[in-house]
Parts: sequence; C-alpha cells; structure tokens
Amino acid sequence: MGSEIEARLRQAGLDVIESAVIHAPPSTREAFQVVVGFETVPSGKVAKRSGEAIQKIQDMWISRARANGIISGDDTFLVSGSIDGDWIKARLTPSFSLAALKDSQGDIEFIARSRSGDRICAVSTDEGDYWLIDEPFLRPKQRSWSRPEDVAPNTHTAQLLSFIDTYAAGTCNTQDFAHGWWGARRAAQAHGERVHGRLSELLDRVFMALEEYSVDPNLREPGDLTDHELRQAVRAIADHHGFKEAN
Repeated sequence: MGSEIEARLRQAGLDVIESAVIHAPPSTREAFQVVVGFETVPSGKVAKRSGEAIQKIQDMWISRARANGIISGDDTFLVSGSIDGDWIKARLTPSFSLAALKDSQGDIEFIARSRSGDRICAVSTDEGDYWLIDEPFLRPKQRSWSRPEDVAPNTHTAQLLSFIDTYAAGTCNTQDFAHGWWGARRAAQAHGERVHGRLSELLDRVFMALEEYSVDPNLREPGDLTDHELRQAVRAIADHHGFKEAN
C-alpha cells in the first residue's frame, strides 16, 4: 500500500523523500478528523464546475501553505498518504498537479501539516466545491460519558442526543436529522469525545439504523429504510434505552 501511495504522489509531480515516523501529534487520522469536522470552515473554496477549478485551489493551497510554514524553505513538507499511515516527507516541484490525485468523482483529499504539528493545510471536497482548509491543530481533551444524563452541555455528544430527542418527538425532519447527526458524530470524534456503556449502546444502534438509510432518495436500494421506518426505529431505540426518561 505504501508504495502505491508514494507512486500516486510521484505521479502528481511530488518528489517523495521518505516515510516520516512522527510521534508528535497530529497523526494522519487526527488531521483528517479536523478536515472533515462539523465545525471546520473553509478559508476559501472554488466551485468544481468553474474553469480551471483544480489549478485555482492548488494555487490557493500553495500560497497559504508557504505563508504558514507548512512548506519549508527547501520546498519540503509533510503530506498524509492515508488516514492510518505515516506522514510522508515530499518536495514540491514545478510539475506538481493536484489534478493527478482526484478520484473518479473528481474529489480530492490532500492533507499536509506543519513540522511542529500546530497547523493543518488541506484541500478537500464538499459536494460541488473544492475547499481550502487552513486550521490550527489543538490536541483534543479526552472526555468520556457512559450515560445520557451525564453528558456535558454544549458538547457534540450532547448535540447527538438532542438530534435523537427532537427526531423521535417528530419536531425534526429526516433530512435534517441525518445530516445533523452525521456531522455531530464526526465533530465529537474530532474533538476527543468518547462514550461507553449504555450511552455507547444507544449511539451505536442509531448509527446502525442510519447505515440502513440513504439521505439521497435516488440512491436508495431495496431494503433501505424509508423516512417513516427510520423515525420508528429511532423512537424504538430511544424507548429501549430509557432515553426520554433520562432527558
């Protein structure tokens, strides 16, 4: 796998120097979680359909990465090869092209970090736009709860529970519930929020129910949950775990 990743980076015009085992955070997974985090706001974005979209977002990334010290004076930087792999030390060359890294849908996930680990600079894709992500990395504080009633307010886990409550009560539509719940889940993970015990079982069952539902009606397959079936499933899960009584 490592050689395949390095080959793709070379095809994109990067001079791959070495796989760098770096123990200081962020890991490649932690950096990815920041990029996809619910609260992450792009520093800039370019519509995928616009002319020369990839070149525009590439130029924005290079400019920001140089300004914030992601790219050093000798044009080297640390780039993520995969979500659970090591950081790769690479050198920018004149032939660098992000276009070589897009997938079959035209999407791009390209994540780099500063050597000190205090900053992440990335290009990501959100629906019809390429996003420039330029974020400080703040190591998340570990927080953990085992019961719904113990969850601290103003946390992403509390937001997960709020979505369950309002959806089961019928005051939140299915589209808003699905989008909001997935976003809050990503944010909870990115910010180091952990659950176990009864609370973990509750959230795991909601997760599994949502896995059987497609937000896009055009992508639904036979056997997928309908909007009505998903709401009934979430209500049954909340009742089974005594969630309403706890809140």
